[in-house]
Amino acid sequence: MQRIYFSVLLLFALIPLIAQEPKVSHEELMAQMQAERMVYLTKELQLSEAEQKVVGEYLVQMDQEKVKRYRAILQKRVAMEKKKNLTKEDLQEYFQFRCTNKTAIEEYERNCFEKLSEILSPQKVLKLDKAQRVFLREVHKRRRQQK
Repeated sequence: MQRIYFSVLLLFALIPLIAQEPKVSHEELMAQMQAERMVYLTKELQLSEAEQKVVGEYLVQMDQEKVKRYRAILQKRVAMEKKKNLTKEDLQEYFQFRCTNKTAIEEYERNCFEKLSEILSPQKVLKLDKAQRVFLREVHKRRRQQK
């Protein structure tokens, strides 16, 4: 009886340790997602090792550019939210900044896909675009199910 009682107490004592998940940094999360994405894309597009390396490098560069631009937009918005007397000019400036950065992201992405089209066949580049969207949908679906 004492052995069972001790085992139950030990289990209850360990529950908080088991239940706590360590905080994952943004960089670790991005690296994990990029690795998962490359596995998925390699399978879907049947990429060779050389193609996989080049595609991976371009996609990581695109991700970094997007993160940089979206952080700048976020910082600008937070600065606007802190302003006491927000004017129409401030708002116009923010939306101009936001549109400029989003356009720059799209332009950067287009340039990357053009460079990839020099390495991959047009069919693979088109498949790459679709496969990325499908992968992101699956990631979002998994996250919603985890919550």
